[in-house]
Amino acid sequence: MEEIQTPSTAACANCNSPAVVEGYPTPLCQECRQQFIKYPIPLWIKIFAGAIGVVVVFALFSFPKNLSLGLQLEKGVKAAKQHKYLTAQRELTAFTKANPGHTEAQGYLTLAAFYNGDYQTFADVGQKLVGQSIDNSRLLSDLNWIGERFEEYYPSDSLKLLVEAYTGDHKAVPDTAYQRYLQHHSQEVYALFSYASSLYDQDQYTACDSVLALILAKDESYLPALRMRAGVQRELGNWDASVKNCDLILDINKEAAYAIASKARTCLKQHKDKEGLQLALESVKMDKDDGYCACTLALAYHFNGQITERDAQMRIMQSAGNAGMKEYAQYALDIISKKEPFRN
Repeated sequence: MEEIQTPSTAACANCNSPAVVEGYPTPLCQECRQQFIKYPIPLWIKIFAGAIGVVVVFALFSFPKNLSLGLQLEKGVKAAKQHKYLTAQRELTAFTKANPGHTEAQGYLTLAAFYNGDYQTFADVGQKLVGQSIDNSRLLSDLNWIGERFEEYYPSDSLKLLVEAYTGDHKAVPDTAYQRYLQHHSQEVYALFSYASSLYDQDQYTACDSVLALILAKDESYLPALRMRAGVQRELGNWDASVKNCDLILDINKEAAYAIASKARTCLKQHKDKEGLQLALESVKMDKDDGYCACTLALAYHFNGQITERDAQMRIMQSAGNAGMKEYAQYALDIISKKEPFRN
C-alpha cells in the first residue's frame, strides 16, 4: 500500500500560496495576512459599538447619582420608621425633588412634616397623594390617622368668625367670648387650644393647664398642647411634670429639638446651669434653625457666665433672615437685661 505523504508546510488558506508566514494557527501568506488585518469594519458594527459606548458612559455618570438617591430614600424611610422625623424630612425632601412621582416617599415625607410641625409641607405634599394608591398598609394607616385629626390644627369657620369680630386677632378675644363659644363647641380642639394660648399669654397658668388637660384627654398626642403644657408646668414650678411632657413629645418624635430645649429651660429655672447648657447645645445641634432652641442656648450661655459665647449666639440670631428668630433674640435680650423675669 502506498504511504500518504503529509506536506511539511501548509499552503495559504486564502490563495494557496506556499509562502506561509509561520507562527500563526491559521496558515496565511504575508500578503493575505495584511489584507485581513486591514479588512474594513462594517458601518453597522461601528454604529452598534458606538451606541454601547454611549450607554456605558451614561451609566458611569448616572450611577453615582442614582446610588445617592437610593440611599436618600432608604435613609429617609428608615428614619421615619424610627420616629426621627427631622432626618426623614431632610432626606425625603431631597429624594422627592428628583423623583416627584414616588408615592411611598411622598407618604413618608407627609408623615415626617406633620410630626415636625411643618403643616404647610404636610398639606402641600399630602395633596399630591389624593387619589393615589399606597400599597404600604402601615403607612396608609398612619396617614389616615393623621388625616382624621388634621382639622384639630386649624381654626374652623365658626372660630374664624369669632376672631374676626375682634379685629382678627385671637389675642384680642376676651375670655368670656371664648367661654361662650366653647359652650356650643366643646369638642373643637383648636378652639380649646386657642383659649389656652390666650390664658398662657395672660400668665394664667393654672387655668391654662386645665384647658390643656381637656385637649389631651381628647387627643393625648396633640403636640401643640404637649409643648405648651411643658412650659406651663415649668412656670408653675412642677419640674418633673414639665420634663414628663417633653418626654411624651420625644416619644412621638425622637428629633423634636424643641422638647430638648424645653428641658434645658426647666434646668435653667432650677439653677442647674451646666445641665441646661448641655441640653441647649444638643437641641441646637439637632436643629440650628429653630428659634426656640437658639434662644435657649443664648440663655444657657448667659446663666453659665459664658458671655463671649452668649454674645456670639445673639449675633447669629439677630442676623437671621427670618422674623421669628429675631423675635426670640429680643426675648433673650429682655431676659439678659432683666427687663423680662426668667428665674428667681
